[in-house]
Amino acid sequence: MADVTQPEIKAAYEDVRENKSETNWLVIKYESARSDKLKLVATGTGGLEELRTSGHLGEAEAAYAFVRVSYSNDKESKREKFILVTWIGKDVGGIRKGKVSVHAADVKKVLNSYSIDVAARELDDLIEEPIVVRLRKVAIIIYSMYGHIGKLAEHVKAGVVSAGGSTDIFQIAETLPNEVLVKMHANKPDYPVFEPAKLVDYDAFLFGVPTRYGNMPAQWKSFWDQTGGLWAQQALHGKYAGVFVTTGTPGGGQEQTVANLISTLAHHGINYVPLGYHAKAFPLLTSFDKPHGGSPWGAGAFAGADGSRQPNEIETGLAEAQGASFYEKVSRVNF
Repeated sequence: MADVTQPEIKAAYEDVRENKSETNWLVIKYESARSDKLKLVATGTGGLEELRTSGHLGEAEAAYAFVRVSYSNDKESKREKFILVTWIGKDVGGIRKGKVSVHAADVKKVLNSYSIDVAARELDDLIEEPIVVRLRKVAIIIYSMYGHIGKLAEHVKAGVVSAGGSTDIFQIAETLPNEVLVKMHANKPDYPVFEPAKLVDYDAFLFGVPTRYGNMPAQWKSFWDQTGGLWAQQALHGKYAGVFVTTGTPGGGQEQTVANLISTLAHHGINYVPLGYHAKAFPLLTSFDKPHGGSPWGAGAFAGADGSRQPNEIETGLAEAQGASFYEKVSRVNF
């Protein structure tokens, strides 16, 4: 177990987290070759590039760093995110390597608020541009009671990854009590719950929305009703979003559900990105081989009136196509 109790470490971490502070990076190292106690050794104001060239990350050293990274999202706004660096120089011995991997969990309890962690062995691993690409993650945010949206989400994620993107799947909070879910035979997926306030940490979203009478269900409505503070600040303005859906039957409101959600996106200033009829989607959207959901508005699937039908290969193919095309489009933006 690592000792990360030095008060200076916590103070420096809070200083880096404070966006009004000029300090934007810190480095902590072990007190000695045999010690498990970590100490603050340096802070700086020149960002990731200064950290790279500071001389504090030697080939025979193990260290942890915490960095605030600023980058432009558009002409009018900037994003600030945080990265945690685990540095194991290429000449670090095997015993220390093993300890660093174990001690990382203790370090993360103190340096605990960051967007991504970066494992680095060479200084080139800390070049800013590819790290900023990783920071522009797409959040796939869903509500799924019976697993249909969840299955589509996994294929949407595969599409994003195939296009070179990075993404995580989350679900919004449930509003129904557990005893009701049991009576409804709910089969909810096991994804982390996404809080509305976290929307500011991402630049693009793919929302998975089952339909309720041609509109989003109450759970999604509750989620968006909690974003009033973000709306007041226009904190989501300039971000990007796509939507994929499920209905019980054909004509159950797939396109209408997306159209209704676009109203919410517009009020937040979020740019809607449709699936369209691009090369990957066209043969699937126009296929008559078997019944399938989906439209140029976004991927979709039919669950059946009783919920027993699972997405078929056309529907999962559309989900992958949407993930890939969405990331290809938003990655061209100078975030």
